Amino acid sequence: MEQRSVLTKIGGFALIMLPFLWAGFLTFHIYQRGDAGFCYELGVNSLKIMKIYKSINPVLEGDDIKFVDCYSINDVLGYFFKPGDQKNFDGHVTIERQNRQYSFVLSYESLSWRSYLKAAWPFFLLALLLTTAGLIAFTRASPDQPSGLFLACYTFFAINIINEIGLNFGVQSPYLISLVFIVATISNWIGFSLWTHFLLRFPTEQPLFKDNRLLISLIYILPPLVSILVALYLSGSDTGFFGWLQRARFWHIPPIVGFTVYRNWTTFKKAKNPYVKNQLKWILLGGSTGITPYLFMYLLPHLFLGYPLISFKTSMAAGFLIPISFLLAILRYRLMDIDEIISTGLTYTILLAGLFLSYSGILVILKKSLWGNKILTEGSFIAYLVIVAVLFDPAKNRIKLLIDRAFFRDKLNYRNLLHYYSQKVATTLKLPDLIDLLIEKIPADFRISRACVMILEGRRSRLYPKHLRFGSSPWSQSALVDTLKDEKTNYVLCEPKKIKNSKLAKEMEEILEAGYLLVLPLKGSKSFLGMYFLGPKLGESLYTSADIQVLTTLSLHVSFA
Repeated sequence: MEQRSVLTKIGGFALIMLPFLWAGFLTFHIYQRGDAGFCYELGVNSLKIMKIYKSINPVLEGDDIKFVDCYSINDVLGYFFKPGDQKNFDGHVTIERQNRQYSFVLSYESLSWRSYLKAAWPFFLLALLLTTAGLIAFTRASPDQPSGLFLACYTFFAINIINEIGLNFGVQSPYLISLVFIVATISNWIGFSLWTHFLLRFPTEQPLFKDNRLLISLIYILPPLVSILVALYLSGSDTGFFGWLQRARFWHIPPIVGFTVYRNWTTFKKAKNPYVKNQLKWILLGGSTGITPYLFMYLLPHLFLGYPLISFKTSMAAGFLIPISFLLAILRYRLMDIDEIISTGLTYTILLAGLFLSYSGILVILKKSLWGNKILTEGSFIAYLVIVAVLFDPAKNRIKLLIDRAFFRDKLNYRNLLHYYSQKVATTLKLPDLIDLLIEKIPADFRISRACVMILEGRRSRLYPKHLRFGSSPWSQSALVDTLKDEKTNYVLCEPKKIKNSKLAKEMEEILEAGYLLVLPLKGSKSFLGMYFLGPKLGESLYTSADIQVLTTLSLHVSFA
């Protein structure tokens, strides 16, 4: 089993090398030909010039390249499948501009590594981030998470992103354009099929289907099958199959995006498990923000117009929020306070928008009313910065308070709670009063279902409330106590399925059966005093990092009381 696990990990590391091997192949061919000074997107009947960054050739943004070396775009896309018809690339192109056609031979500049990386670095960075996110999930996620599918899915998305490098240095040889088209098509089909497969199994607590081989097979077969059939039907008796395949290869993405939204929203509404809800909050937040530019500015125009409105690179800049949100959902959903992150993010978004609008408004008003067309003085700008510095923090706190009241009404005020109970603990002199504070008042204010305290005195242990009993062996000899005595351990969440130590896992199961979930150590300056057991939070919400930090601080104060 250990050997199989090692082989699986080796396979994962080998898989993430594919995008970078493909990048090396593209780099070699592009470096040989050189740079024509523009980037383009594949279309049905043309190559659409999207951006010109060097004035090397007589082309304009929006021009349509209709022929490459006398080959139609359909023939260029299918060039790889016609080995007997291949010849050297002369660089001759025909473009269409305002219903008129112009023919000329493209000029190329030799590429330096600096100029190549300047144009290609966003694609390398996005691919690296995608594969890194997949690898982190694959190596760090718990075994029950579908992290292998996550890794494979993002690897093929990374291949798709690297593939765009081939379209960013002008028209290359028909052979390379055809390969770029084929790799884009196949990686698109496989990547989104893996994504759908992943969604069927995630969240793991509420999978849609289990071991339905027919359904899984259809997920991988339908995208290429339908794309090819649609392309054959639309091309009819003419020879435009590859051009129509270029458009039809995207057909399955809108339904998958719709399924993604529907799946996660309905699961979120129905989920009772707080862990699942926290996972889905991450996905809904990152997914909705990341998919919008790609869907409405790149994909749908590609399907209905034949070319996108923005470049793939621009759409992917926002799209990277999606893998980040899924990575966090897989790894850190148990401790991260998503509500706090949403609240803080909205607060700073509103503040930055307010700063931009206020500065622009003041600039316009002052120019018109006081200085006319003269440039504003340095003193007025400094005065504006001073006003911003004075008002920024109060405005931030006020906006955050309004957002919390509107969307997160049950949110705890950790600062006030910590201040209040730190003082109460410091002024409480009698043990019964301190015990009452720990098992009654703190749980009530932190919305925790139950709490108990165990005090260790040598080999003896005392539980409060006194009627409570759990544990099959002496707690003074327990593996949990040994774990909590470690200086680096500030708390333990009872998750026996993740624990390899059988003795510790058994103790955690007994604690869970008694109704407790979180254990905090009570450590004195020289000795281990006991443990503070806390049950699940009311409303099935999760313990966040903020909860644990405040409760850990309070337990430290209790230890020295």
